[in-house]
Amino acid sequence: MEPEELPETERPAEDNVFRVEQESIDETSAWDLRPALLRALYVQGPKLWVDLSRVNFIDSTGLGMLVGVLKEAREMEGDVRLMNAGREVRRILQVTGLEALFEMAAGGTAAPRA
Repeated sequence: MEPEELPETERPAEDNVFRVEQESIDETSAWDLRPALLRALYVQGPKLWVDLSRVNFIDSTGLGMLVGVLKEAREMEGDVRLMNAGREVRRILQVTGLEALFEMAAGGTAAPRA
């Protein structure tokens, strides 16, 4: 399933986008990224878009971390949405069945965040 291009009215505001700068979200980087994502949830609001345009690999640790952040957002009556995920990341989400948990979209604006 390919992510859909967002209509102009549904594109995220720049201050609701967290841009992942790492090329991989794995055992090494996931636990450094988690506090930054949680901080963004609390500072920017519980509806957060995560821009994965630079990410070309994610492992089970990274997937678990994203699910944990999603759970935290939903406890705050929010959501975590993924945008600009590359083919390999989308494939991993499909194979694991996690694509059903995350709304995914292509396009939108992306504010630089680390």
